[in-house]
Amino acid sequence: MHLQNDTIRAPKKNLRLDKICPQHFKALQCASLIAKTIPTLTEQLQCNEAKKLEQAKDDSNNQCNRKRTMNVVIKNLVNACPDHH
Repeated sequence: MHLQNDTIRAPKKNLRLDKICPQHFKALQCASLIAKTIPTLTEQLQCNEAKKLEQAKDDSNNQCNRKRTMNVVIKNLVNACPDHH
């Protein structure tokens, strides 16, 4: 569920998601896309932010690992080349 902090009025932030938009919430439940405990809007927003930060960290680690792997592959190719020695 992608929600923006800046577009939400303060009174709704403490409501549970099933109270804000029951039909949408029911669809999420039917698709098994929501946890058993029903979060408030504030809790869901905080969870979304935490997931974004974790994904950014994972993306950064993956990029570093790809660079490291490429360096090893290139080094092995250069060392294996008979003209290089």
